Amino acid sequence: MKKRIIAVGAGAILTTAIIVTTIFSDPPVEDVVLEHTEFDSQLAHQEMVSISEAVMKALADYEIIGDVQINYQESISITTSEDQSIAEEMQNEILQALNSEELSSVTRVDAYDILIRSEVYEK
Repeated sequence: MKKRIIAVGAGAILTTAIIVTTIFSDPPVEDVVLEHTEFDSQLAHQEMVSISEAVMKALADYEIIGDVQINYQESISITTSEDQSIAEEMQNEILQALNSEELSSVTRVDAYDILIRSEVYEK
């Protein structure tokens, strides 16, 4: 009888340990499959050149455009001496250029954030 009580007690402790471990353990990790896409630097370069040309064409009517920086599939940063109030107008011009037929071959055009910063340039 004593052995039976010990066996039942040990079974209860073991069962409790299993339940507690299951409840507080991390959820099962699903297999993650990462697709490897090869980065084509020549294509990326060509896209950035195309975007630069389109941006410069779109902003040709503005007085002074300083730096134009393009981070591939991230952002287009423009420094200009134009008043900051013109920034929204410039941004719209750039968006139209990005969505033009001329840039239809560029992948993920919608990924670009457009940042326009006004600075006063020395003459």
